[in-house]
Amino acid sequence: MSNQRLTDYIKQQREAGKSEEEIKNSLLEVGRQEEEVDKVLGNSDEAPPPPPSELFSSTGSKQLDPRVTWIFFVRFMIPFLVILASYSLMMIALLDPGTVHNISTSTLVISFIVILLFGLSFSHIWSKLSYKYYLYELTEDDFRKECGVIFKKYETISYERIQNINIQRGILDRIFGLSSLKIFTAGTGVPGAAGAEGLLPGLSESVAEELRSELIRRSRYSKNQ
Repeated sequence: MSNQRLTDYIKQQREAGKSEEEIKNSLLEVGRQEEEVDKVLGNSDEAPPPPPSELFSSTGSKQLDPRVTWIFFVRFMIPFLVILASYSLMMIALLDPGTVHNISTSTLVISFIVILLFGLSFSHIWSKLSYKYYLYELTEDDFRKECGVIFKKYETISYERIQNINIQRGILDRIFGLSSLKIFTAGTGVPGAAGAEGLLPGLSESVAEELRSELIRRSRYSKNQ
């Protein structure tokens, strides 16, 4: 590796948010001489990486993948399915001729259909609204998220507080080809645990990978500064 290539490499690593020590150690591991590395690092100090305001501009508010509405729909339908299951058991008991409060079959069937249609309609509308009002943004200094239809919830996580970022794909995520991104900070315990301070469900697999890489890059740069 020539001095020019070495200089270009150091510049690329700085732009990626690597510290001077990390760059030096990586070069020493591949057999570069310490005197040569120190010399090139010293000469390349004339062109430091740009400030965060120029390096990381705001991405603007973004929405989740539209397919997440199906995941929301399934989750919202679960309580109605529980109600229908309980109602079905009640129907079986009330249709018994020996029961004192016997009810006609048509009445029970109509009630069953009404509950089912109400659950389907409510879950469909609520899933659409949940998708519409679920937004996230990468600003110059932090990650921001807002969600909620009636009661709004706002989250802000500065890049320097980020400790780890995981991508998780549950059963519903895999069915619809989506991913969930979890952001862990110093106050949320061990990475990989259930509690994450920042959660973004319903991202496409490519967007989740790109967002994870971008957050890691911004976090490293913020901590190095």
